[in-house]
Amino acid sequence: LSMLGAEQPRFSEARKKPKVLPDAWLYMGVMIAAPSVAAIMTRFDPGIQTMPIDWVFADGGKLDGYVFLDVHRAVAAYDFRRSEVLVEHDETRKYIAGLGMIRALRRDLDPNLHAFREAFNLTEIFVSRALAAELLAAGLKMDFLDPATMSSLTIG
Repeated sequence: LSMLGAEQPRFSEARKKPKVLPDAWLYMGVMIAAPSVAAIMTRFDPGIQTMPIDWVFADGGKLDGYVFLDVHRAVAAYDFRRSEVLVEHDETRKYIAGLGMIRALRRDLDPNLHAFREAFNLTEIFVSRALAAELLAAGLKMDFLDPATMSSLTIG
């Protein structure tokens, strides 16, 4: 969130405030989260950073209590030996160009790791089953990747 500076970000939208707001979504690679999402996620991982947002819609409606929420912890979690790795080469070297659909996480990940980004691909936020279950119990609707199975998990 340091990229946003010290001041509270202000956004104005030309559309009316939706009747039903999502509990969380990604905006420029950072999660926008409802207060309930932020409370649960920061309780599981106090290292998660939040920043209040001043988001106003054309009809004067606001995102009351919503925050930017960012998971900074990057973990080298992929087990490349058990994953489908796309390798390319040029005249001088071979290099990893990406990962295929078959991906596996290392078996020695800390079981107390509840939220992180994978160091190879920082765009996605991974959460533990315990954190996903807590978000589900709160009735929230979100999409996550389960670090134990690498399956997309939609809760809510």
